[in-house]
Amino acid sequence: MLAVLWLNDATAQNYSFSLLAGRPLTGVADGTGTNALFTFPAGVALDGAGNIYVADGLTIRKVTTNNVVTTKAHSSHESKR
Repeated sequence: MLAVLWLNDATAQNYSFSLLAGRPLTGVADGTGTNALFTFPAGVALDGAGNIYVADGLTIRKVTTNNVVTTKAHSSHESKR
């Protein structure tokens, strides 16, 4: 599940959360909103268009401004250390 914290007024500690995509289940599924599944979302980055890129295990996922999730890159091999 991928949620975003919106700070309405940080000094008054007035916070709200919005669900962008996913649900409280584990898996890998592209889709819109709650039809998408994430395995282990750990890191996020934003591009200039407002899209969110999520490091999800060995996968990079893109969440558009319309909450559409697609897989952009995937590695089926773990690195050898």
